[in-house]
Amino acid sequence: MKWKMTGLFLVPLALMTVAFTFINFAAASYFLAGGEQPEKLGSSPFFSYSEYTRNFQRYIIFADGKPGLSVEGQAQLAQKQAWIQILDENGNEVYELAENTRDFSHEMNRFRTRRVF
Repeated sequence: MKWKMTGLFLVPLALMTVAFTFINFAAASYFLAGGEQPEKLGSSPFFSYSEYTRNFQRYIIFADGKPGLSVEGQAQLAQKQAWIQILDENGNEVYELAENTRDFSHEMNRFRTRRVF
């Protein structure tokens, strides 16, 4: 009777340990293979989002001290189905061009409270 109770305790414990170990190895291999960063995936065509963002500054123009986008920049955003939001040094929005209607203000408020920029 004691061995039956011990077995009923140890068998599920051993199965949970094996499952936990397998899940951890799968998650580690996913993150180390670049699952979080699309530009590191070998199966998709290479596209560096960070490089695109840095190079996009050539499309930003200033008229009367206010930022804006050139026609080529607007075409680039439409092609990529992207949006742009330009903030001043205080984190206030000074320019926005968005094709979608998603409200990003709550995300920007989260960054402001954390003092990210």
